[in-house]
Formats: sequence, C-alpha cells, structure tokens
Amino acid sequence: MIDMVKHKIIEMKKTDFRGEYEAYLDIYYRYEPEKINTLHERVEGLKKRIDLNFELYAEDGDKEGFMRRNDSFKQDLRIAEYELDKLINNKHWREKAQEAFTEYLTTLRDIDTENLTNKELKRLFNCIRIKQYGKSYNEKVDIKLLSFEFDFNFLGIPLSEMMKRIQESSLSESVQVSLLDKMRFFNFEHMGYKERGRVVPLI
Repeated sequence: MIDMVKHKIIEMKKTDFRGEYEAYLDIYYRYEPEKINTLHERVEGLKKRIDLNFELYAEDGDKEGFMRRNDSFKQDLRIAEYELDKLINNKHWREKAQEAFTEYLTTLRDIDTENLTNKELKRLFNCIRIKQYGKSYNEKVDIKLLSFEFDFNFLGIPLSEMMKRIQESSLSESVQVSLLDKMRFFNFEHMGYKERGRVVPLI
C-alpha cells in the first residue's frame, strides 16, 4: 500500500491544482452580494430569538429547554455571521485562501516520499479506500487487482465534503458540472495489483 501512496503523492507534486483551487473559491468564497441583505436580516432575527428565549426562561424557569434553544440559536448565529462576513469582506477572505493555497503547495513539494510521517499523510488524505477485484488465476501465485480510492484533503477540507457541498447547493446543474470538472485531479482511482503480499502500482 505504501508504494501506491508514494506514487500518488509523486503525481500530486507534478500538478499546480489550479482547477481545484478555482473550484474551492467558487464553493466557499463565491461573491454573491444579493445575499447580503438576507443574511443581515437572518442575523438580526437570530439575535432577537436569543433575547426572547432568555425572557421565556425568566418566566417559566425551564433551564434545560432554555439551554437547548440557546445553543441552537447561537450556533445558527455564528454560521450566519460567518457567511455574512465572507461576503462583506470577500477580498480579505480570498487573500487568506490564496495564502493557505500557497502554503499547501509548498508543503506538498517539500514532502519526502521516502520518509513519510503520519502527520503528513493525515494532512494530505482524509481516507484511502481499498477495493479488491477478481481471484488469482494461479493457485501458486496470488495476484489480485486492487482499486485505491483517495479522498484528499484540500486546504483542510476532504474532497468528499467539497463534492457534497456542490451537489447540495442551489447552483444550476451546469455550474455544478463545471465545478466538478475543475476538480480533475481528485476524480481519480489508482489501480494496482497485489502479488504475494506486495502491492505494486500499475503505471
């Protein structure tokens, strides 16, 4: 397995991830000024609900219900304020994303594939799924085809989460397809075979 992982990392070092980065910006930092007023209203509405919840607690003394509602309202408020800030200060957030992207590429280029650490692997991959196909054609030689499915971490976000975000978004189908097409490097299974306990890449 480690040979397959090394092979994949070497391939990653050869790409600039430009398409993936453009998709990342479109997914998480798309500038949609028409949503600012709606988010403003949601933020103010949640603040009022938090205040009303406290008033209700003062009347009925139901601490458990108060805490449950308060935690939910404050979580929703944090998300709404974050989304609003990303629109109002969009340029700032995109600059931060560019810094993170540059650091990601530098870290990737500096990885020594002959001395991989668990920390580096966890930073690059969310998970690696291995599927096995077929049976050995020779009882004396154990050879089986393997499929390695890499769920990458890109700027700290798993590929699977990015794809789910696209599919669940309100974006048109054509825009969704365009974003998925930009993630060209990630949409990839790596094939190999297992021979007498040793995993060998198919190049």
